[in-house]
Amino acid sequence: MLLALGAAAMAQADVLGLLKQGMAARQRGDDDAAIYYLSAAIAAGVLRPNDFATVLASRGVAYDNKGQTDAAIADFTAALELKPDFGDAYIDRGLSWTKKHEYDRAIAEFTQASNVDPAHAFLALNDRGNAYDEKGDFEKAIADYSESIRLRPDYATPLTVTMRLRKPKKPLLISMLR
Repeated sequence: MLLALGAAAMAQADVLGLLKQGMAARQRGDDDAAIYYLSAAIAAGVLRPNDFATVLASRGVAYDNKGQTDAAIADFTAALELKPDFGDAYIDRGLSWTKKHEYDRAIAEFTQASNVDPAHAFLALNDRGNAYDEKGDFEKAIADYSESIRLRPDYATPLTVTMRLRKPKKPLLISMLR
């Protein structure tokens, strides 16, 4: 019994080391190493469901960074099966759909993210605004950017995009002279 507990503790320590190496690799932009270490941590089979979901989503981001959007979407989907209220995974899966120009699917993901994770709704609304912008639905884009700003006034990204979308097609001085 004591030997089994010792082996379990060693396995946990090994997985923790793999996770640390995987996250460090992601931080420095080495997505291949991140995928390697995070995959090894997953393969160890000792992660609890919430932790497993987090590691899957992290590996999904590394796949997405490499342009492997299908693998990324698969990891985000698996993470959401384990943790259905994982707002960041919905956002990340939405970003992957956006890269594939699947804007309606992306919009659905960002909508779900804002519903399950109110703390990050400002990000989800900003990203949904980007998807609407890509679709050419500027009114919905501006509405989402405006709501994102309302939720988080210090978040500058939607403000600059909103100003770009509201910018007149002609230079203002020329418009005034006509």
